[in-house]
This record gives sequence, C-alpha cells and structure tokens, in this order.
Amino acid sequence: MPRYFITSDDGSGPEREPEPLDFPDAKSAADDAHLALADMTVEVLPRAKQAALSVSLDDEAGEAVYRASVTIEARSGDEIRAAAAAADAERDAAAERVAALIKGR
Repeated sequence: MPRYFITSDDGSGPEREPEPLDFPDAKSAADDAHLALADMTVEVLPRAKQAALSVSLDDEAGEAVYRASVTIEARSGDEIRAAAAAADAERDAAAERVAALIKGR
C-alpha cells in the first residue's frame, strides 16, 4: 500500500507527521488531506480574524502529490469603512500631488 507524508500548518508553523501514512492511492490520501484542511478551518474560524492554513502531501520519495491552502480575512463593518476612507485619502493625496506637479510646469 502506498505511503504518504502529510504536513499541515494551522498558522503556527508547518508540522509534518513523523511517519508516513498508508492510503490505497494518491487520491484517497489527497481526499484525507483536504478534509484535514477543512477541519483546521472550522477550528480557526470562531477565533481568528486572519489565518493562513495549508496542507501538503508528499509520497515516500518526497515528490509533491497534493497541496491546498485556505486564507481567512475577516473584517467588521467599521474596519471596512476605515480601510475605504484610508484608500480614499491616499487617492486624494496622490491626485493633489499630480495637480501640483502639473501646475508647477
């Protein structure tokens, strides 16, 4: 039976399983890794505003078999509005610099 190493990263750094795991084939191993990523996402969602999660699968020869990642970025309405206001202010400042350069010619 083929054996595969699974490495997961829940945001605290990658952790590789110390021993390879047996799976009937690469698809079964990838399906299991994909479900592990889904479980990590469910665990992180209630407490994280930002997270980068990943899982990778390599065969015993070290060849990549599967890679998947999930990025979570959550913002409140106030944070969305503040970011939009900052972007507007930055655009306005850039337009004023361009206008000053044109006027100075």
